[in-house]
Amino acid sequence: MTLKVEDSQAFIERTRISYAKEEGYWLGIWNEGQLVGSIGYLYVDKENKKTEIGYWLGKEYEGKGLITKSVIELINHAFDKYKLNKIEIGAATENRRSRAIPEKLGFKQEGELRDYEYIQGRNLNRIIYGLKASEWKSKKD
Repeated sequence: MTLKVEDSQAFIERTRISYAKEEGYWLGIWNEGQLVGSIGYLYVDKENKKTEIGYWLGKEYEGKGLITKSVIELINHAFDKYKLNKIEIGAATENRRSRAIPEKLGFKQEGELRDYEYIQGRNLNRIIYGLKASEWKSKKD
């Protein structure tokens, strides 16, 4: 969770290290010249040919299709450039807006992790979605 400047600095440093090792990276989401969110590969597991996409968007920019467009770009990149077999997306069970993205794009719900994270004084469950390269290819054809 990002609460202080130091939290952001630590996130940026971890991201730089992951990028240098080709183990994942984060990108800015821009709208009309403003940074409005971020999206990235939390990791790239070349051995098991999979990754997980994570994203965040400022509330005032929700509902404009920015995350959906960005996720589609990362899906295509993961399957076409990295030749991965599977992409996962996880979202808090109660976060309907975040869960709507993988559901709209054809990801399958694969399970629920109980008490996955502790945020703002409470434990949250997490839904895990998965999409295989063959499923995405058949959807595009």
